[in-house]
Amino acid sequence: MPASQHLDSPGRSALAKAQPAPVGFDNDSDALARGYARSNGPQLRHGRLLLERLALQAGESVLDIGTGTCELAREAAALVGPAGSLLALEPLPERVALAQQSSGDVPGLRFERGGSADLHHYRPAQFDVVFLNSVLHWVADQRQLIADVRRLLKPGGQIGFSAARPDRLHQQVAILEPLLADRPGSGLLVPPHVVTEPQVRQWLADLDLVEGQLELVTFVDHFSDLDHLLLWNASSFFGNFSDELSRPENVGLRAEAERRLEPFREVEGIRLERYLLLATARKPH
Repeated sequence: MPASQHLDSPGRSALAKAQPAPVGFDNDSDALARGYARSNGPQLRHGRLLLERLALQAGESVLDIGTGTCELAREAAALVGPAGSLLALEPLPERVALAQQSSGDVPGLRFERGGSADLHHYRPAQFDVVFLNSVLHWVADQRQLIADVRRLLKPGGQIGFSAARPDRLHQQVAILEPLLADRPGSGLLVPPHVVTEPQVRQWLADLDLVEGQLELVTFVDHFSDLDHLLLWNASSFFGNFSDELSRPENVGLRAEAERRLEPFREVEGIRLERYLLLATARKPH
């Protein structure tokens, strides 16, 4: 059945786009930030599962790296309550501004503009939990990032993250990649730094972090139409996703994409699967 298709052995062009490559952090815009806030239900769903794995407790201090427009951070702040604290870091100014506007006066929640490269500014052993929801696959030096997070954790503190992996790319890649493979330079289809289970296990062992849960999870999303899917992709990739299907001159290409997506349509919309690695680990006491 079409709904069970996935890309176990991605084509060369798809994986070429998944190799380390420059990512344009200047490609974001207010429109994309607002589009992300409207369409980031998929990220919110797997973020909630990550928070469930981390089992946040009232009174804990939490760091959210790459908070986006802050929907998940607000939920995490509610879990730790007014006795706890949550620092939400985001490098993209449009998303920081939107998060601040939409978050009101949530007790214990504060925002700072920054990302994985700015963690050296924070003092060690100050957080009970640090999480990165669909962030790690955008970072080139992932081992260093995890080492930086370890420094920030209190003894017994937890790290949790979700990330794309190369051996099970999202179902949409199998559908769209054949259409875009011969269009070099058209943008990304896959985040540039996808991770594997052996990599993660090695990082955790090297950094003396005690592995908790490490699992491949399948998520099912429904999109009303191709435009909904493209908005989610463009905003989730902050302007780095391939724009070929959004260009008005590519009417035929767009029609072919719609034709290929039609077998996946259900009552709720176009049904597509995503596959993410969810990981948790703990710093020893």
